[in-house]
Amino acid sequence: VAADGSFVIQGLGASAVVLVVESGANYALAGPVEPGTTGVELRLEEGASIAGTVESTDGELPDYVFVTARSDRWQTTIGTQDGTFEVKGLPPGRYRLMARTPDMRSTGPEVEAATGSTNVQLRLP
Repeated sequence: VAADGSFVIQGLGASAVVLVVESGANYALAGPVEPGTTGVELRLEEGASIAGTVESTDGELPDYVFVTARSDRWQTTIGTQDGTFEVKGLPPGRYRLMARTPDMRSTGPEVEAATGSTNVQLRLP
């Protein structure tokens, strides 16, 4: 990205792409954008969040857990050491959330939640 905020993305195939920018708790999203398109503007907007806790069925929460929130157009992963999480910088909407440990155990079924949710509970097997 140049000092004036302009950018060029090279090496794209023939298919349209979605442009995603994350900066702290802010996001920008544009697309689909066809290769060769010029004048695309990305403006950072204040993102929404989803918060909750991760629990384990055996009561033994690992030292570190990853929480992923994804939708059809967005995905982000954060880490937590104490079992609480807040995924920030999300475009408004509904997301599927999943917790996993570094050894790849997961919650089984994903939990669906809307931005603004503050008490989402994820469970590790």
